[in-house]
Amino acid sequence: MSLWDKFVELVKKHFAFLELDFQFKIIEVKSPFVWYASDKTKVRVYYKETGNWPYELDLSVLRVDDDPKTSLAVGVSEMILLSHDWREAEQYRAPFPKSAEELEIELPKLAEILKKYGPKILKADPNVFGRLERLREGRVREINEKARLNLKKKTVPKFKE
Repeated sequence: MSLWDKFVELVKKHFAFLELDFQFKIIEVKSPFVWYASDKTKVRVYYKETGNWPYELDLSVLRVDDDPKTSLAVGVSEMILLSHDWREAEQYRAPFPKSAEELEIELPKLAEILKKYGPKILKADPNVFGRLERLREGRVREINEKARLNLKKKTVPKFKE
């Protein structure tokens, strides 16, 4: 069995709660995505074995009316931030499972994150999407302010290696 086939098998197993609890259906299985949709939102679970970020495992949620090519989806970190769990959001990093065994460890974790932090987003709660817009606007202001201060000081931020 290929890694992609194992990924699809495990997604169907660990994300079955989307179908059972939230009335989602799988609408497409085509590398690198498994897409679920309800009448209000879509979930895309991502795994790609090649490319710029090989073996990255991730997921995002979009409203049904959002075009995935032009809108920003709610990613895992933002989902966690919306719950005000700042420490968890800062610590989250997308996993890069390179084997079937690692997929078997990481996919249940990703499903648990969605179960814990995603119900309001999965139901397209308008308050959550409003908070998301404010969160994004605040992050943009913060980045712009830091850039303005750095230009004023003529300094370049140092990045951790």
